[in-house]
Amino acid sequence: AYVMPASCRIAYRLDARPDAGELALAQDAILQQHSGFAWKDVELFVSTVRRDKTLRPTLLSPWQIALASKPSSKRAFAESRAQKIDLDQLALPNAAVAEETESIAYEPAPAPVMEEKGTFRLWALGKQNLIQGVPVHLSLASDVYKAEYYYTLRPVSSPKGFLTADLNLPAALELPPGTAQFSVDGAVMGRQNFSFNGDRGTIFFGSDAQVTASMKDMQQTSGEQGFFSKEQTRSWHWQITVKNTRPKPVNIVLEDPAPVTRNENVNIIAQSTPRPEEIVNEPRFGGARIYQWKATLPPGESLVIKHQIQVIAPLLPDTVIAPGR
Repeated sequence: AYVMPASCRIAYRLDARPDAGELALAQDAILQQHSGFAWKDVELFVSTVRRDKTLRPTLLSPWQIALASKPSSKRAFAESRAQKIDLDQLALPNAAVAEETESIAYEPAPAPVMEEKGTFRLWALGKQNLIQGVPVHLSLASDVYKAEYYYTLRPVSSPKGFLTADLNLPAALELPPGTAQFSVDGAVMGRQNFSFNGDRGTIFFGSDAQVTASMKDMQQTSGEQGFFSKEQTRSWHWQITVKNTRPKPVNIVLEDPAPVTRNENVNIIAQSTPRPEEIVNEPRFGGARIYQWKATLPPGESLVIKHQIQVIAPLLPDTVIAPGR
């Protein structure tokens, strides 16, 4: 008998099939032994332990509105430059979606027998031959699941639209951490860590250059209002344009942080056309309170969203409304 706890890696292949409304998922074990000699006709068993990692676009951070001390002119200039740099850097993590594009070669193997244990799964892989130092890829499971597809857009950080699969499974699925190859209709998009646990989940398959969103601040203003200037205000007037240049209709979900404040004297007024739904994002996606617009865009069409935020606060000595973003 041979015990090889550090020589087994889990790998996945996920293929999005948006037109069919399906997600094909295959789970494999990559085995390798370093005993110094070949193993012939050995009984192999693989067990798994689960951790949580996901492929995702840039997270939305909470938008906090607060009162702050008025900065000096030099400090205001430095902060404006720093804010511009930070916003430019927000899109950088998205480049990791296509970090690797090579495919993995998989060999056919006898069908494994899976057994549910208390906190893990055990696969009996039957008798196998393992050559010293040579990786062997063995299939553990494969299936096709129904999925709803749409594009997730977060223009505050990136213009990219991310193809998104929303799963609502008839039974819970537990997939321990492993390296996954993500593809769309057979075309490889990249590889990244992957895991899944439960009967519902969201899986991202990288960006599509034909589905984009731009966010332009048409008029950002600040000032004082009221008799004897008892209040100060700050306003944003955004125009968000979502474009679909694909030759087929697409469903989109556009998200933006909703401003919140912990100061009871600060009043926030939001007006949008069309009106969004206000939700709290899942903790694994940032846990921010967000606005969410859903729509179906015909081929070659655009959606224009008018989104306005006004903040009203008491006019206090040496305080201004801190924009929070």
